[in-house]
Amino acid sequence: MSVQANQVLSMDASQQAAFARFFLSMPEKSACTVRIFNRNEYYTLHGSDAILASKEIFKSTSSVKHMNYGQNQLEYVILNHHHFEALLRTLLLNKTYRVEVYSSPNNSSNNWTIEFKASPGNLSQFEDLLFSTKSEGQSGVAAIKITSDGKSKLVGVGFVDTSDSKMKVAQFPDLDNLSNTECVIQQLAPREILVSAGMDEQDISTIKTFGEQCGILVSTKPKNTFKADDAFLQDMGRLLRLKPGQSDNVAALPELKHSAASAALAACVHFLELVSDNAHFRQFGLSEFNSQQFVRIDGQTVRAINLKPGVGSSGLGKPHESLVGLLGQAVCTPHGHRLLLKWLQQPLRNEAPLLERLDCVEALNSDLAAMESLSKDFLKGVPDLQYLAKKIHRKKATLQDLFRIYQGVKRLSGVVSVLEGLSGSEKVLSSVKALLLEPLKEKNDDMANYLEMVEQTLDIDQAAQGEYMIRPEFDDNLKEIQSKRSDLREEMESALYEASRELDLEANKTLKLDQTPQLGFFFRLTLNNEKILRGSKKFTILDTNKGGIRFVNQKLRSLNDDFQAASEEYQQTQQEIVKGVVDVAVTYSDTINNLGDILAHIDVLNSFAIAASNSAEPYCRPTLHPPGSGVLNFKQLRHPCLERQNGVDYVANDAVFDKEKERVVVLTGPNMGGKSTYIRSVAAAVVMAQLGSFVPAAEASLSLVDSVLVRIGAGDSQALGVSTFMAEMLETSTILKAATKQSLVIIDELGRGTSTYDGFGLAWAISEHVAKEIGCFCLFATHFHELTALANQVPGVVNRHVVAKTSEGVLTLMYRIKEGPCDQSFGLHVAEMTEFPKNVLERAADKQKQLELLHKWVPSEFLSTEDEDRRNGEKLVEDFLEQVKSLDVEGADLSDKLEDLQKSISSSDNKFLKELMQSFAPILSK
Repeated sequence: MSVQANQVLSMDASQQAAFARFFLSMPEKSACTVRIFNRNEYYTLHGSDAILASKEIFKSTSSVKHMNYGQNQLEYVILNHHHFEALLRTLLLNKTYRVEVYSSPNNSSNNWTIEFKASPGNLSQFEDLLFSTKSEGQSGVAAIKITSDGKSKLVGVGFVDTSDSKMKVAQFPDLDNLSNTECVIQQLAPREILVSAGMDEQDISTIKTFGEQCGILVSTKPKNTFKADDAFLQDMGRLLRLKPGQSDNVAALPELKHSAASAALAACVHFLELVSDNAHFRQFGLSEFNSQQFVRIDGQTVRAINLKPGVGSSGLGKPHESLVGLLGQAVCTPHGHRLLLKWLQQPLRNEAPLLERLDCVEALNSDLAAMESLSKDFLKGVPDLQYLAKKIHRKKATLQDLFRIYQGVKRLSGVVSVLEGLSGSEKVLSSVKALLLEPLKEKNDDMANYLEMVEQTLDIDQAAQGEYMIRPEFDDNLKEIQSKRSDLREEMESALYEASRELDLEANKTLKLDQTPQLGFFFRLTLNNEKILRGSKKFTILDTNKGGIRFVNQKLRSLNDDFQAASEEYQQTQQEIVKGVVDVAVTYSDTINNLGDILAHIDVLNSFAIAASNSAEPYCRPTLHPPGSGVLNFKQLRHPCLERQNGVDYVANDAVFDKEKERVVVLTGPNMGGKSTYIRSVAAAVVMAQLGSFVPAAEASLSLVDSVLVRIGAGDSQALGVSTFMAEMLETSTILKAATKQSLVIIDELGRGTSTYDGFGLAWAISEHVAKEIGCFCLFATHFHELTALANQVPGVVNRHVVAKTSEGVLTLMYRIKEGPCDQSFGLHVAEMTEFPKNVLERAADKQKQLELLHKWVPSEFLSTEDEDRRNGEKLVEDFLEQVKSLDVEGADLSDKLEDLQKSISSSDNKFLKELMQSFAPILSK
């Protein structure tokens, strides 16, 4: 991508110097704010913003130029309109930047003022530009207000999503690390978070940290914007669309009784400037957000099980990268895209809606033709009906928008036919009917008059060719202008035949009359016939591309100019009619919006079915049990993403739990043996089941969980100034406080950031607490093999291990999970696989043997037979040394007594003692 040649900075040296001085005098901005200067024909960015834009758009800094001021230089880059749009999408949708666009009455002056501004949470001024082609999943802005009495924190969250005109509030107590707040933010998934400048700095830092991890911009706003005063209540009275029976006194609404949440909502309303646009009046619904109806998932869990693509990724990603990429591989519509992300952020804890979803997936999964037909024939190409409904409501819709809705609605009869043709049990089909078919048929019937209106007013044939016009029969003036356009079109056809005779070419075959919105009408030849035009003075070449040579003569140019003028006159004449058509279309905006929601459900559930059918090994429908019933069983479970990677031959394993006998699984085995993948696969399968998806297993049965809490991997948190071990402890502490008997807890390699003694003690205490006090299902992967003794002490704890074999010094990882503890550590074998120097490996083996022989720190309550043998041997050695110490060194029989003691200890059958004697044999022989 390169800057077009006609884009040159139209400023002389003095003007450049004056602008540079002005730019450098502007108030300091944050690093997350980008300033763009609109110079009518093009846009410029300066300083660090220029370098950023050059890297993002041109993938290098070669397009950065410099303007001089005195002895200094200021970087700048020029963007055309296409590049400007691309940069806005990158900054606002994929990155977490704010954008300010400046304009000036006279580009040569320095009277620049902000024309537009936007941030990830407030895209209203760039809405049409950003979402004309696609719509991203995350939307809306959230604000957080935290109050504290010194002992506990009270958090208020306000959320506004202008895309669906919804407001939500939530108020709840929280811990110092704001773990509950993080979960609520994960579930709401805003693009931007607002925090009050009056909040505690540590709280702001914590919010910014998990905002950064989730790719959400966090902005600090003045304290006085977080105020639920009379002015706010007055604004809410204008904005809210009250339900029948609700009082007009918004102050009496229960949702606004929460002081902290209302203050946070006030900040959102102020930030989005909602009352400045009359189109927002009486449009918003207000509800209390209840996070308890969804599975608790925090940022650590999202990252650990690859729920979504990494921060900064656009789209859904690929099937092997994340669950959203896997389950959304066949999503066809923008509203389906949004709904899938919402579901992933809000897995359900209620059995009834999940069963309905699973029934629909089952019906679709059993009919390959139906899945493909929905995806390829009907849903693909459906426009973003919810976005278009919003445009209609604001009376900003064009004839093109009305026609796109018309095209989408025309596909509905095909969708209805596919759903009616599905087969299955009576229960399955009743769910399809209730969740998908009946709502779709109802909305399809409601749109019948809309289709009739569009067909009566819009020229459908012309619209299909990209020209959006009111039917000429609708108005006498339009009829007259259209007659003129038709005459001009006939003359252009005549010009085509005249040109074909002059060039000795066959019209409408070799030589064609073509049209584009940019160029109007022109002649077109294939590249093979280029030589025919050489030297001809009657024809002017417009351009040459892979489609051929585009050219005109004087007659066609004149006719085209007249045709374009007539078309402009037609557009001006039909404006009032278009306004009336849009006014009628406004009455359908709610229906169109609801229709988009229904199609989103069909799209996502069909994509779930396709994901299950596209797997090399079949997915199964999970059997759901009520929360607390204590069931979690997967037969031949696989990791859904890993098995989709090229070259991976995945080894499936069972994951079987029982609330009485097998609540906590202690998993041991070598590094790289598959422990982490195994425990992640369990967490991923549980989340998939509680989305309403089939799971990658031969059989699956589970009780619905209230949270999936994961502690995998460890890394320094520089933003919080805490170490690897501290970060690990904070995350584990959150798990212990948040987990209930209905939770699933996943812990991997806890305690590596401190001493062996501390690490083992913590691992033991934590796993024991989970087993005894919490009583939830837990997978605890560990490198502390001594932890396996917990199974002998605590009911409900069992040992399992990943299988590995060694033969002639070669380690073979089997990736199989078997009952019982791992019988040895394979650290030296893994080191050998990485080609450690031989002398290092030998020294490590010697040191390992010494440490094992001196291994005294194992608690007595869980000593194995080997440990008992070692302890008895150590006691014999201690007794021997004490007896030696008590000998009379002056005695004549000292040598005989030493010999007797040596014979006594050497005659012992203690295995540990014999190994010890053998290890010291070379020394004793000297």
